[in-house]
This record gives sequence, structure tokens and C-alpha cells, in this order.
Amino acid sequence: MVLHRNSRFLLFSFLWCFCSLPAFSQYADSLARLLQESFPDEQALVRELETTYTFVRTGTPGNVTATESGIAVVQSLARDVKVMRTVFYDEYSAISGHKLKGNKDSRIKYDYMRCGDFEIDGLFYHDARVCRFMMLFGEPGETSTLSYDKTYNDLRYLSDIPLSDDYRVARMKVTLSIPDYLGLKLVEMNFEGFDITKTVTYNSKENLKVIEYTARNIPPQEGVQNLPGYSCTFPHILLVPEYRISAGNDTTNILRSHDDLNKWYLSLVKRGSITPELAAFTDELVKHCHTDNEKMAKVMQWIGEKIRYIAFENGTAAFVPEAAESVFRKRYGDCKGMSNLAAVMLRHLGFDARLGWVYTGRTCIPDSVVSLAGSNHMICVVMQHGNPLFLDATLKYGLIGEIPESIQGRRCVVENNGSCEVLRIPETRPRNNLTSVSDTVSIEGNRLQLSGRMTLMGMPRLSLQYFLDQVESGEKENMLKSILTVGGKSVKVLSLLTSPKDTLSDTFRLSYRLEVPNALITTGNDIMLSLDFRNELKGQKIEKLRSYNYELEGRLLNEQEVVLRLPGHLKVKKLPEPVSITRPGFSFTGTYEAGEGFVRYLKRIEIADDIVKPGEFVAWNESVSRIVRFYKDMIVLTAK
Repeated sequence: MVLHRNSRFLLFSFLWCFCSLPAFSQYADSLARLLQESFPDEQALVRELETTYTFVRTGTPGNVTATESGIAVVQSLARDVKVMRTVFYDEYSAISGHKLKGNKDSRIKYDYMRCGDFEIDGLFYHDARVCRFMMLFGEPGETSTLSYDKTYNDLRYLSDIPLSDDYRVARMKVTLSIPDYLGLKLVEMNFEGFDITKTVTYNSKENLKVIEYTARNIPPQEGVQNLPGYSCTFPHILLVPEYRISAGNDTTNILRSHDDLNKWYLSLVKRGSITPELAAFTDELVKHCHTDNEKMAKVMQWIGEKIRYIAFENGTAAFVPEAAESVFRKRYGDCKGMSNLAAVMLRHLGFDARLGWVYTGRTCIPDSVVSLAGSNHMICVVMQHGNPLFLDATLKYGLIGEIPESIQGRRCVVENNGSCEVLRIPETRPRNNLTSVSDTVSIEGNRLQLSGRMTLMGMPRLSLQYFLDQVESGEKENMLKSILTVGGKSVKVLSLLTSPKDTLSDTFRLSYRLEVPNALITTGNDIMLSLDFRNELKGQKIEKLRSYNYELEGRLLNEQEVVLRLPGHLKVKKLPEPVSITRPGFSFTGTYEAGEGFVRYLKRIEIADDIVKPGEFVAWNESVSRIVRFYKDMIVLTAK
């Protein structure tokens, strides 16, 4: 969907003014009409979304539970629209009081709700459960209203409140009524650039602090490409239940410090003895290994290849790992179960193997925030001669000592049979994610013949090997061709050799021969051609009115050298001017040089920070425009 820049500017200027009108219904109606006209791809609008949180003492003396009461009014913007509303829960929470009503306040008659374990590829993820509410709309303008209550029996699992939705939200209101006997810390995340207001009042009659957030015209999450992790993108509130005070005035810490969180982690893991079956299998697996590294590599390789990884990445869920023998028997598990299996097998072999809680993927949660939201992944940590080895059991083809990009630089809480310590996982440089290309080109008639080598290291290597393992055999050749040419349709692949897809090496190599037809443009005595067949970043311009951060393909370093062998009858008349762009977190250089009988093209792209923020979009787009102009500038050859 493309909307003319001036039209979009007028649209959002109008909405900004309209937000101040007292009649919210008029505002929502006008927003719906404008979306239908200017954003036809948006199928539905959340007219109003209200969520209220209340807290009460209940059950165990001094325990505090929370109730989330939500009401969502959804309006269709097109014909025959289906909207699925989801509410997640787990063994520490429950859904009740749910109702779905149509236009005329009538109860929906069809079976609109399904609740149960979260399912991925036919396997059920028992830590997370979900209720799905189906809304069906026949005509534009129809509305449905969903209401529900959700009770949290453990406040640790009430870790964040979103201020966004899959669909555009006209108005969202979040109200928290916090009693004096509960110490609840709120951390506001990603509010900048959004229309969000906050009010704080005190109810002296009930001894409550009432905090209310109101958000207006929040853009939809659904359909937005190149999004970083949730904590770096969408506006939300982190909740940290620090302490509770009992009726007898006794104070109990919940998550007042990292020590509280670490002690809670430790309460969830208990080391058991290995079963005879698993012990015998482990011994047989490593019987031909001679060194410690070989034994560790063999165990991690087997888990990566034979245990199917299943996970629901967005759930805090339970933090209890499944028993090692259960994962071994079923041949599938989540990160906790797979890491526990690795730790049990390695401990049997005499290694000091432990479990570690860490955040995987992009996170912007400050280390100072004590929250379950700060950890969404479990790894195995082996202490070897006093130094930690961070082993991710979900990572295929990883080497011992090789740290996945997704956990580098993260804070890791590591258990040690009843105690724990906090370690910082090392962070490598972009050079560790090197893609190196070396090509030699010759002119054959109106074609270019190219022979070359590509070497992948780090995450580019791991990602390629993973996808080669996942795709159907008939699609592997197409995938490799697209990597060589970055999707260039005019380039023909004449031959291609690669490392074995399951190779355990720090490099993955491709050797190839390519042909570029119709590559020369003749004007009089001059011949023009380009030596860049990859054009990285060419399609990376960012829509200026985008509201959310933009994520590039990762921290990386791409280096390319192309040497053109000149026929004896041609010489260089003109070379493109060099370009050099250096910005915080990003650099690009491209140069040409001529020598006796050759032209050499050198290109280097380094991305040290893969997040582009809205305030940086203009500068980023200007850089991409310069790069594209450089790609279009051609070498000019002429007869001697």
C-alpha cells in the first residue's frame, strides 16, 4: 500500500487536531472513514480498548493477586472481515467472565471461543495457554465488543502491559488501582513519538494510588515489516512487583532486587540423577571422542540434530525446565528442556554444566529492571578452567565457544546447585559475522563471465546452514542462487559448489561461475558496464511516516572484491567516483581503481547497530540514495 506523501501528511495533521475534540465517538468515526479512504489495507479499527488492573490480598496470608478486566470495541473497515482476539494465560493465571457482543448488544450465538494449550506444528506448548475469540463482520462499520477478566495468582507473571495492538487503536486506556500495601514499580518503554498521556491521583478513602494512561491513534503492529524485538519497538509498561505488606504489617519482598529474582529462579530447578538409559546412551555417543571439546561438541551436535526445538517466544510462561529423560524420550522440547538435557548429559561426563537464564533477541529492557520480562531463554553454561562456555542447545551447527548473536552482550543468571552468579556474555565485533566475496570477471561478447568465491562466518553461516536444513531439497538451489545474486533475476548461475550443509566449521564456502547477459551498453566507441551484481541495501529506504523502529538484517561486515580483466583492445575512459558514508552504527565505502589490463572494484558495508530509530530515518534514507546513485554509475571503456 502506497499513499502519496502529501495526502498522508494531511491525514495525520487532521487526526492530530481531531484528537482534541471532546466527543470521542465523532473522533473514532472520522478516523474510521479516513482509514477506509487512505489506508485500504487496514481491515479493522479498535475503537476503544480499556484495561483495568486491581489488586487484593487473598489466599496465603499476605499474598496479593491481580485482576485484569478488559473491554475491546472493534469495528470493521471492509466487508467479510475476520478478527481474532487472543488472551494468553498459564498455570498461574485464569480467564473468566468473557463475553462477546455484536452491533445491537446481542450475545454472539455461534461458538466464538477456543481455549487451551498453545499449539505449534501439532505440538502443544503446555507452559502457555491461549483463549481465542473470533469476531466475524459482514459489512464495514459493524462492531463487536469483547470483555473478559483475567486473574494473576502470581504477580511476577504480570510483567508488562502493552499500549498497542495488532490493529490501529483509536483510544486505549489503562488504569491501575494500586493499594498502599503493594510496592509496584512502573517502567515506561518506547513512549516517545506516540500520543500517550498519564495522570496520577490518590483515593484516600480506599488508600489507593490510581494511575491512568491514555493512548490515541496508535499504529497497528500487524503487517509492519523489519520490526526489532517487542521491548525495543512498541509502547508498553513494565511492571515490577517489588514487595507486599500483610495485614499484620509484615513486609515480604517479591522482586525488590536481582537477588530476589535469582533466588526465585533457583527455586525452580532441582538437579536429579541421570537415568540408566540416558547415561548409557551418553557414554556410547562419545566413546570415540578424545578431548573435552570433542565430547561437548558431540553432545551439543546430537541435541541440535535429533531434538526438535519448539517454543513460544513471546510468553514468559513457566520457567521450570522439563526433565531431561522426558525430552530425550520424546525427541522434542523447548529451550529449557533442551538446555536441561544438555546439562544432565554433560554433568554425567564430568563437566561442570549449569543452567543459565538470559534474554535472546533484541532487547531494550534496562539491566536495572528486575522482571521476568528480562529473561525469555535458557542456555547451558559449562565452567571450564574457571571460564564459562555459553552453549545454546537450540542452535544447530554451532561450535564450542561460538556465541550466537542473539545472546551476545546479555546478562546471564547462572545456577550452581543451590546458588547463582550473574555473568555477562561477551559481545563480538561485526567482523565475526563476515561475508567475503572475491570475483574475477571477463568480457565475452555482450556478456560478463564471472568466477568467484563466497565465504560466510558467524551468523550468516549459521543462518544459511539452518535454512538449508529446513527447506525442501528442490528449493535449496534457488536459495543458494538468491544468496549469490541477492535476488538478481538477470544473473545466471552456471555452476555452484558448497561446503556440506551440515559441516561443523567456522566458515561456509561457495564457489561458483555466473553469467550476466546483456551486461554491456555500447554508445559509439564507448562501452559501459557495472561490476556490482548484488546491490545490497538498495531496497532499504524507510517510509518516513513509519512510527516504529526499523531493524536491519543484523550486525555484520560485508567485503567484496571484483576484478575485471580487460581485453587487449580496450582501456578505461572513466571510473565511477568513490563513495564513503560513515554514520553512527553504519558505514559504506565503494571504490574503483584501474591498472594495466584490469579494473578492481572494492566494496565494504559494516553495520554495528542494526536499529534505525524514527529520528534517524531521513539521514538513513539519504545514505541509501547515495548508495543507489553509486550503484547506477557505470565504468566507461573505450577502444585503444
